[in-house]
Amino acid sequence: MWNLHTAQWYGSFGAWIGEGRIVAVAKTVAERTPPESVVLTLIHSGSLRYYGGRMTMRYDQLEGEWLDRTVAWLRGRGIRTYALLEQWEIPDFKKRFAGQAAAEALDRSLLFQHVGVTTIHLFELAPDGPLFSEKIKTDLTGLRAVPPAPRPVLVLQ
Repeated sequence: MWNLHTAQWYGSFGAWIGEGRIVAVAKTVAERTPPESVVLTLIHSGSLRYYGGRMTMRYDQLEGEWLDRTVAWLRGRGIRTYALLEQWEIPDFKKRFAGQAAAEALDRSLLFQHVGVTTIHLFELAPDGPLFSEKIKTDLTGLRAVPPAPRPVLVLQ
């Protein structure tokens, strides 16, 4: 009983509530992006691939001068590119890719903000037209035991 009480005291049984945002964000990205897209991210690279079925690239593995080239190369092969960033990552992303058009366009390319324990943003890095951003609140309904999404496959044209 003491162990159960201690586990409850430290919030062990409610941890899924705070971490449910990860699944909720992955599901939202999957709803709003085409299956044949690439999402540059850091914190969400594994969970987005697992729960959202989207191909991910860790932006911290990309050299600073290669953002625009990467977006253009993927776009030339029919792949849309996005950035999924937590609020604290945005200044780091802009600093890392300073001088790159895709990073400078973040202020104009927001697709949605996911508001919960933290705020998470999805940006389109090479938008085709006007974008409509929206704020989405974390809805944990049905997110306690979520199966993985189908494995992402990147098909280049």
